[in-house]
Amino acid sequence: MGVRYTLHFWTLALVILPGVLGDNWGVWYSKTEICAVRESTETIRCRYTYPELTVNTNPPGRIKEGDNVNLTCDTTCKLNQSEITLLKNKQDLGLPSLQFNSISYQNSGNYSCALKGNITISSKQMILDVQYPPKSTSVSVSPSGEIVEGSSVTLTCSSDANPRVQSYTWFKENRAVSSKRLKETYTISNMSSEDSGRYHCQAQNEHGVDNSTAVALTVAGNLRANRVTLAASSKLRRRESATPPFSSKRNRQRGGNLRANRVTLAASSKLRRRESTTPPFSSKRNQRRAQHSSRSSRWMTPISTAH
Repeated sequence: MGVRYTLHFWTLALVILPGVLGDNWGVWYSKTEICAVRESTETIRCRYTYPELTVNTNPPGRIKEGDNVNLTCDTTCKLNQSEITLLKNKQDLGLPSLQFNSISYQNSGNYSCALKGNITISSKQMILDVQYPPKSTSVSVSPSGEIVEGSSVTLTCSSDANPRVQSYTWFKENRAVSSKRLKETYTISNMSSEDSGRYHCQAQNEHGVDNSTAVALTVAGNLRANRVTLAASSKLRRRESATPPFSSKRNRQRGGNLRANRVTLAASSKLRRRESTTPPFSSKRNQRRAQHSSRSSRWMTPISTAH
């Protein structure tokens, strides 16, 4: 590596390097005498070393929630652990290493190692990405409020997962509404009373599944129909209580027949009363017979027989 310095600054550069880079830095350059004119520029060949810091994870590779994970700092120089510290999201943790028993997704972040007392000298950041199955799954309904019969309703499934949710399954009354894997939204068009019920969703990724709590959908039109039916039934009962027994057409016919029977019975009873008060020969022909019989009886004389 070539470093160009103006000669009259060279002495100052030699003083600054050890102070800034610390005792663990090393700079070597040849002791060849250089003859140079004042205020001229020369190139001095040199080499140097410095402590390279890295963050290591054990075990390496993909990390999922619940794993046991160790974070340590490594360096190319011989440094004591007391001279190194871990940073999380550029915040000094004050520890040269970390041990996670059953690591949580909350431990995710950007980790780096730095020299204690001078955290500006640090390693590259290592992203600790803790993967986990879906959690905090919930269902929202749009539009909110009363659901009118014939309208459309959209259900949205929300879930926190890493990696992201790969598939969603929708259930009505704990039965899948479709055998296909659906999206995070489920739309019901032209709502009817048959669509009323309890709905929930299931979110899934490669690490597991999580079910939301159920939300109840009730179609308001169905309630109105029940209320109208109930009101009509109550009105019908009031009409039946206020209407004569023979209000329907069939019942009026039955009532007419009954009235005819009553009239016939009354006529029969009147006839019997007339027969009981009329003489036996009440008819005109019978009266003539009775008169003829009475005349004959007056002119006839009894015949006596001799013994």
